[in-house]
Amino acid sequence: MRDLVTEKLPRFAAHLRQFEVDLSLFALSWFLTCFVDVMPHQIYLPIFDVFLYEGNKVIFTLFRFALAILKMCESSVLQSKTVSMVHACLSRPRQFVSDYKLLAQVAFNDMNPFPQKQIETKRSLYLAQLQARHS
Repeated sequence: MRDLVTEKLPRFAAHLRQFEVDLSLFALSWFLTCFVDVMPHQIYLPIFDVFLYEGNKVIFTLFRFALAILKMCESSVLQSKTVSMVHACLSRPRQFVSDYKLLAQVAFNDMNPFPQKQIETKRSLYLAQLQARHS
């Protein structure tokens, strides 16, 4: 996720680095709950529909929506002056996302081209590193 954010939202990524914020702490929660814990039902229900429609590409859909959510809260995060303000933005992204159509547009139009091969390659690399560590 960090690599995608650095590529797609470089100013956002730099701001997180400045405050030493680990985005994976937020993204993991978002992914494990498929955004249910951080989005209102009128947002997460259509996201579920996309998951069902996309089928085996669900991992890319998770990344697309996560990047879109980050994009939609980017200006507030960039205006944050403290690490606690950054954490508040990332802990409650629902305050920045109220329109599913806009979220979908950002996820599927604004985030293009979307590097599916790059994600697959990085996933394989990280998986191999984990397996080597635990062998």
